[in-house]
Amino acid sequence: MDFHPGPADGILPASPLRDAAFAPAPVNDAILAEVNSQRLATTEIMMQARTLSAALAQFQTALQQTKTNLQETVRLRATVNEMKQRLDALESAPVPSPQPVFPRPNATDDPLSP
Repeated sequence: MDFHPGPADGILPASPLRDAAFAPAPVNDAILAEVNSQRLATTEIMMQARTLSAALAQFQTALQQTKTNLQETVRLRATVNEMKQRLDALESAPVPSPQPVFPRPNATDDPLSP
């Protein structure tokens, strides 16, 4: 019995067949130039992506600050409106006439005087 794989007639191929996926690509100047161009483009895209990420982070920080400022502005407006209403109420209220102040008879400024 023969446990070795191969053709039934016993003649083996001269070299084993290779899977094309694992075969090295042919290299020439045009292919090298294209690979280098793709590497450069990839590097530039990665740098632009980092720059864009940093700009996006700054934008998000500014947006959060704007939201905080808007909330504070709303609170301040409400406080100003409340104060204005109170001032309007005070201005429209009748002003009581001042009571005359009469000096008390025999009142002295010095409590120890005779």
